[in-house]
Amino acid sequence: NNCIHIQMKGQSIGVNAIKLSTYFIFWVGFSVLAGIYNKNFLDRYPTPMIFTFYQTSCGVILGFLYNTQMGTSVTNITRMSPIKRPIQTLLVLAGIGHLVGTYLTNLSTLTAVASFTHTVKAGEPLFAAVASKFVLGESFTFSTVLSLLMIVIGLVLASSTEVHFESFGFVSALGSNAGFVMRSVWSKKVLLSSGLSNQLLFLGISLVSACISLVLGVVEIYTFDLFGVFVQSLQEDYLTVLKAVVSHFGYNTLSFLILAEMGALSHSVGASCKRLFVIYSSVIYFRNEVSFLNLASSAIAVGGVLLYSYDRKNILKPSEQTNSVV
Repeated sequence: NNCIHIQMKGQSIGVNAIKLSTYFIFWVGFSVLAGIYNKNFLDRYPTPMIFTFYQTSCGVILGFLYNTQMGTSVTNITRMSPIKRPIQTLLVLAGIGHLVGTYLTNLSTLTAVASFTHTVKAGEPLFAAVASKFVLGESFTFSTVLSLLMIVIGLVLASSTEVHFESFGFVSALGSNAGFVMRSVWSKKVLLSSGLSNQLLFLGISLVSACISLVLGVVEIYTFDLFGVFVQSLQEDYLTVLKAVVSHFGYNTLSFLILAEMGALSHSVGASCKRLFVIYSSVIYFRNEVSFLNLASSAIAVGGVLLYSYDRKNILKPSEQTNSVV
């Protein structure tokens, strides 16, 4: 019986590993496409808040369709299941974090080159470590901190040949890190404290973000006299908008599927490794040269991931290892 139990447990872990690997591949693919489409659109139409509204409202529409197709009743989606007030507060905070992260990413993409934006955003694990420490009460060893530093240093060096410092873009990218980390942390608390599925959670977060970004988008249009640009973007470049928002929905949906299987910090480490692919894709797309430094820095980043995985595996209890991907 024990042998059968161990074998079934091993098979379950193997299936989960394959599932998460598949999620990660598509997560990377959608992220690369979104990065390219977002930059192309924002370079032509500088409306970052309206573009944020496009992205978040697409999350609401496609999220609603996805949940109904997966068997969730319209009534439960409308009510978002019976949620206690503390959970509603966490959901709103996660939605605000999503809005802040998305908008500031768009703002940084508008004002700086793509590789620079993603270089700064590679520092997300450090933000996650601080948030996980003070919000979730997690503790980290020296090896964990060292691995995080290796990942960040590796990713920063990976695009160092493409860095053109823009102070506004730098600050915006840093702010987006804080927003997305808080979204990740609050989302994890909602998942642990409520009966919501990860996709209903993303639908709720998108709804909060879309409502706020709609109001702020109207303010942006009239404050900066962008109504003509707004109309032109819909008339002449609606296909780029469609591709960008669908890609955005795809990588965020997969992000929440992955988040449901791992801790907030591990999720941020995966996001930074994903960003390495986004950085290289931007270099290739814009026909930039790749130096030996890029290859060496990639090895540093991968080494950091391996060290992090080994360290967290030793820290977690056996019962936690089956529910956490490190």
